[in-house]
Amino acid sequence: MDTKSPGLRHDDPDIDRDDAARWIEAHRIRSVHARLEDLTGLERPKRAVQALAWGLAHPDELRAAGGSVPPAVLLTGPVGCGKTSLARALAGMVAARVVFVELTASELTPARVAALTRYAEGLDQPLVIFIDELSWLGMDRSDRRHDPESRAVLYAVLGAISGLHDPGHAPVLWLGATSDADSLDPALTRPGRFGHVIEVLAPDAPTRQAHLERLLSTRRTAGPIDLGPLVESTAGASFASLDQLVDDGLALALADADVAHDAGRRGGATSPIPGAVDAQHLLEAALARGHTSAARERSADDLRRAAAHEAGHALGAAIALSIDAVRAVTVAPRVVDHSGGHTTIGEPRDEGAERSQTESELRAHVTIALASVIAERLLLGEASTGAAEDVRRAGQLLMERLESGVDEAWPVAWPAWLDLGPAMADRRAAVLWSSMERCQAAAEAMLEAHRSGLERFARRLLDAGHLAGPELRQALLDALAADGPEGALRVVA
Repeated sequence: MDTKSPGLRHDDPDIDRDDAARWIEAHRIRSVHARLEDLTGLERPKRAVQALAWGLAHPDELRAAGGSVPPAVLLTGPVGCGKTSLARALAGMVAARVVFVELTASELTPARVAALTRYAEGLDQPLVIFIDELSWLGMDRSDRRHDPESRAVLYAVLGAISGLHDPGHAPVLWLGATSDADSLDPALTRPGRFGHVIEVLAPDAPTRQAHLERLLSTRRTAGPIDLGPLVESTAGASFASLDQLVDDGLALALADADVAHDAGRRGGATSPIPGAVDAQHLLEAALARGHTSAARERSADDLRRAAAHEAGHALGAAIALSIDAVRAVTVAPRVVDHSGGHTTIGEPRDEGAERSQTESELRAHVTIALASVIAERLLLGEASTGAAEDVRRAGQLLMERLESGVDEAWPVAWPAWLDLGPAMADRRAAVLWSSMERCQAAAEAMLEAHRSGLERFARRLLDAGHLAGPELRQALLDALAADGPEGALRVVA
């Protein structure tokens, strides 16, 4: 798509209405071939998209039943696992009744957001504004504190989401997609904004099997192929990675056919089905893409460690804060740094970056950060270097305590830039060390008291891969009940 219409500059304080109309029309999706039934697996995300499509196509009936289309929905999950395909399938389902505009976050400016608002206000039919790569726009303000332009775009989008959510107007749905939801500003993910989340996870083994079978049904194959070894070796692979793997296997088959053809002209043997892909071609392609037997074994070990690691965070947060503070737990690797697993803790807040914390709250979060190290030691016998980031985060939180003056051992807030001399630096190091030891001891006490529950939760997480909502709450309740009433329900550092 050409998004650089004449006269449409990023630094324009406003956009000529004709230029705005041309820019929006250039991004409007009119013909879509994607269909939900063409997407393998993804049953839960597809059901959620079906519900959105029905609401957009029948807003009056939905309103009469007491419901409404959410103002914004966030598609999250690893790269290549179907987020954009789901969005385009939604476009295909509602194309006859709904205007669908597809953008990338990096294209947005405050003026363009204003143009979208004017465009929406002038429509008498529902509108979907799909923003891909939303993390570019919604990165936490702490990471963009020196970028006022990006914050201006963020605030413009937040204002537009709220301003266009009018019960008397045709629905406007802001649909975002990101592979790094953890980096989003809390102001963007609070309820009423992108607080409605549809998770699109990497395909499990049965889904990988079905997807490979579907891909191979349109390729020339050398008879039936046993996909078992290939499915096993591609644990964690995305749909896009599987697509490329099959294409690589076909390319190898065609290359072999050329070699065989040349050999045949010289009197050698030729394949009965030249250019047909077989199991060996696919396994060679998998090997080239890093899906080896050794990688599979490492993946299983990594998943077990990720489950233990995240179980420590989740159970620690449930005890030190509350069960409701644990919002989601997954063993799927993060896209940004490919580290294993993640636990989302804390209620969404509008101004989370500016919210102050008490001394006990800061201590609780330090204890939760260190709980991953303790959990790995309890369940696996030793901690890994993967917990280093949590230790670093714990140190940062403790330093915040000192610099804010809320630590009782350091009662005055000294700014970091103030040179206090060697004696005071030694005093600060001693306070930090003492605080870290206290929080570590609290983490050990919590998890030792709930060791059986910790193990039960880690197994459940490993089996499910991802826990959220009622399923997560029940898993935490079961874990806390596993050690009986003698288990400490709350331990404060």
